Amino acid sequence: IPDSVERIGGDAFSYCRNLKEVIIPNSVESIGSAAFNDCRSLKEINIPNSVKIIKNVTFSYCNSLQTIKIPDSVEIIDEWAFHCCSNLQTIDIPNSVKSIERYAFKDCTSLKEVIIPNSVESIGNLAFYGCSSLQTVIIPDSIKSIGEKAFEGTPWKKNKQ
Repeated sequence: IPDSVERIGGDAFSYCRNLKEVIIPNSVESIGSAAFNDCRSLKEINIPNSVKIIKNVTFSYCNSLQTIKIPDSVEIIDEWAFHCCSNLQTIDIPNSVKSIERYAFKDCTSLKEVIIPNSVESIGNLAFYGCSSLQTVIIPDSIKSIGEKAFEGTPWKKNKQ
């Protein structure tokens, strides 16, 4: 993507199932909803430091992603953002994130650990629902609300009961 691009629109690369890597320049300030939805071969993505919201369905069904580094500029991980990223094992949530919306990481079945930073105040309904490998979750005192079934279907939740 050229340095002149400031915005990637919604559905811009949706269903590009053979797309393996995208280098997004720092000139990009927003990535639209579902921009990379169902890019099943996408193995690597760099999200520029200028993005404030990872919008809904942006990376849903990106089954080849294993690690995500969310930049320090992101404040909201919107609903369905990483839904069904079945090979996602690691996420690095920075201290800039204030909320993780509903279904954000639903059915990320390879996710093993989540460390929620002190900046996060809310975790939405079913945010980590069905993360069947999620063994470790660290939730800080800063959390004011955790939505219904946010961790349902995880080994971590089963061990807490």
